[in-house]
Amino acid sequence: MKTVTEFLPEPPSGIYQFILRTLDCLPCQIELRARQRYLMTCTVVVVPLDDDGLPADAPFKCVTRDISTTGICLVHTRIVRARRLAVEFSNADGSTLNTIVEVTRCQSVGPFYRIGGVFVSRSISANVTESA
Repeated sequence: MKTVTEFLPEPPSGIYQFILRTLDCLPCQIELRARQRYLMTCTVVVVPLDDDGLPADAPFKCVTRDISTTGICLVHTRIVRARRLAVEFSNADGSTLNTIVEVTRCQSVGPFYRIGGVFVSRSISANVTESA
C-alpha cells in the first residue's frame, strides 16, 4: 500500500542542475551558519507547520542543497510562508529521520526559492519489518 507522501509530485528534474550551477554564486558564499556546510542533494518531504506545530498547508517534496549540524538549506519551486517546517529524510531501507526546522529565510533565486533554517528537533524512525 502506498503512503500519502508517495503520491506527492517529485521536484522538477532541473532543480538538481540549478543547485549545482549556483554553488559558486556570490550570495551562496555568504556564510550565515556557525558550522561548516556539506553539499547534500536529496529529495525530502516537507510539511509546513502552524504555531501549534500542526500542519498548516499541504505537504510537498523539495530538494536539499546543503546541511550542517545546526541547519539546512532547501530548494523549492514556491515560496514558503510557514515559520516552521517538518522535514522527513527517507533511507532506502525505509527508515526515516524527522526534523523540525525553524525557517530563517526564504528567498527567490532564479526560478526557485532557497529556504534556510535551523534544526529545532529531530527523531529517528527505524524500519520495522516482520519476519514471515
